[in-house]
Amino acid sequence: MLTREKLLSVPEYYLETVQNEVFRRVTDFQAKNGYDRDELASALGCTKRMVSQLLCGSINCSIRKLFDIITRMELCPNVVIKTLPEQLKLEYPDYVFTTPEQR
Repeated sequence: MLTREKLLSVPEYYLETVQNEVFRRVTDFQAKNGYDRDELASALGCTKRMVSQLLCGSINCSIRKLFDIITRMELCPNVVIKTLPEQLKLEYPDYVFTTPEQR
């Protein structure tokens, strides 16, 4: 089992987290507006193929395109980049970060 520290060091963790959130937001947007896939593609300014990727959680597009899709749903992307120790301290205030040399 991965420790939280190790998990936060895996790029795929962040990709999957973003993909899951985009999937959730797109499906909510589709349901709220009663869109079929063609209408959803038009509303999001993307192809039906990209809509299919969004709806199966396998989107891998540019950051620009992702932000375009997000803002078309009247959502605001929020990107926060922290150091690993900063993130761990935020999640676990008493956490003491150790460097690889200290382990």
